[in-house]
Amino acid sequence: MMVSFLFINRAKFIALIFLALMSQFAIGMTPVLKTGKTAVDLDETSDAVNLSQSIWYLEDKPSNFDPHLLSSSNDNSNWAPNHNETINFGYSDSAYWVTTLLRNSSDVPLDRLLEIAYNVLDSIDIYLIDENEIIEHHQLGDLLPFNERVYQHRNFVYPIHINPNQSRQLLIKVKTSTSMQIPLMLWKPASFHAKDQIEVLHLGIYYGAMIVMALYNLFIFYVVRTSNYFFYVIWVFCMAGFMASLNGIGYQYLWPQSPNWNDQSIVLFLSLTTMFGLIFTHEFLNLGVERILMGKLIKVLSVWSLLIAIASFFLPYVIAIKLIIVTCLIVIGIILPVSILRIVDGYRPARFYTLAWFVLLVGSAVLAFNKFGVLPRNIFTENATQIGSALEVMFLSFALADRLNTERQLREAAQQAVLLAQQESVGSIMRYQELYNNAVQGLCTLNASGFFTSANPSMARILGINSAEELLTGTNDLPKRLTDFFPSLASAFKCDMKQFRIEGQQAEGDHQGVPYWVSITAQTVLNTDGSIRYIDCSLMDITNVIERQRL
Repeated sequence: MMVSFLFINRAKFIALIFLALMSQFAIGMTPVLKTGKTAVDLDETSDAVNLSQSIWYLEDKPSNFDPHLLSSSNDNSNWAPNHNETINFGYSDSAYWVTTLLRNSSDVPLDRLLEIAYNVLDSIDIYLIDENEIIEHHQLGDLLPFNERVYQHRNFVYPIHINPNQSRQLLIKVKTSTSMQIPLMLWKPASFHAKDQIEVLHLGIYYGAMIVMALYNLFIFYVVRTSNYFFYVIWVFCMAGFMASLNGIGYQYLWPQSPNWNDQSIVLFLSLTTMFGLIFTHEFLNLGVERILMGKLIKVLSVWSLLIAIASFFLPYVIAIKLIIVTCLIVIGIILPVSILRIVDGYRPARFYTLAWFVLLVGSAVLAFNKFGVLPRNIFTENATQIGSALEVMFLSFALADRLNTERQLREAAQQAVLLAQQESVGSIMRYQELYNNAVQGLCTLNASGFFTSANPSMARILGINSAEELLTGTNDLPKRLTDFFPSLASAFKCDMKQFRIEGQQAEGDHQGVPYWVSITAQTVLNTDGSIRYIDCSLMDITNVIERQRL
């Protein structure tokens, strides 16, 4: 039993040793990178392959790694595998090398397109290695004129040919002042062009919508001459310029021969977008009148954004982009609470405004989660910022229309109130005029010199005049001043007329030799600046009372 046991276990041991040796032999027969990673198998059915998780990378801080060493050196200790769905090292001064092995496992030659879908990388060196020799080397990057690209596309695209049952080692060096993101996709040409047509259609819809909204609101600004519409239009154009710089459309169609401006345009357009967005916010939410403290803070941030825009012509890209990104985060953190406060204040147009900024924030968050691998990579997540900005432009246009409608309703309500007040005033004036004309007392107004400026019929009757008009115009050489009818009042009119006041003073007049007596009450009415407006005067005929007293 013991012998058979030992024999069986010995046989198992030998079998394990044999399997291990065969495994090592099999691995040795499989194409292996110098870094130790097996190849990416390709065939006729592979339409699109994400190379990110098949990549090994090397951080080259002094930027002095020799690509020939990859084929001649067996030292793999500095290379590390990438386990993430994306390759993202953030902002770095180092150069990065990435490599993988591409194997054509079919019996036909394969043509593929390598796409690096991050078009703001400064310098890209692509090497193809076959049997330890570099057979192809090409330079890409946004520091080169656009027409020098081997494939005329907004992203970096490079054609790769692999013969049947052969392998090619792909080696890429990237050096950039932007974020070190290297999304690598290997496409079948037909699949790439089909995908690209959909993307171009989406871009056309986006920029078409932005242009239409800008021109439409520019026309409204021309009609209504409201500053909100002007700042909104400028903001839309700046947003479109920023997105065109970010997704490569600007470099492809607008400034293909200006690589330096291509980097600078991202910071400049983003700074101007932030600045005009803040100015629009200040004007739209009436922060110069309401929430004044927040309005002052937004003005400060507007000036700061303008300074970054100016500094983008002088500062290195990596510093300027970090400054404006931090500023944008602060702005978003302020604008949303301010707009919510204006809703609490009862300002109705702030509802659409808040919704617009919330949509943009959600779009930015979706894109960020996609880049961190939390959300899957698809058309929606990759274009979330564009979708969010397009919806924001639309909702802000709704907000402007709502504000215009609100202001129109307020104007109509104010006009209606004024009309009602005028009608009531006219009615009051008519009632007053009726009482004035039918009053038993003589009523009149005098200027500072004592001349009549108005009089009612009773005043003319008491003074023995045919009509009040004759009294005012001095027809038939009639006296024009009250003291001409009652000389005893002359001394009273010699005092400071601003303080002139008499009450129930008796005065005697004479009409064609017949004496009559009146009781006079008068007082000066002043303007708000202290000047004399008029002297209000009333006369009561007391002739019968005086004559009875004398009897």
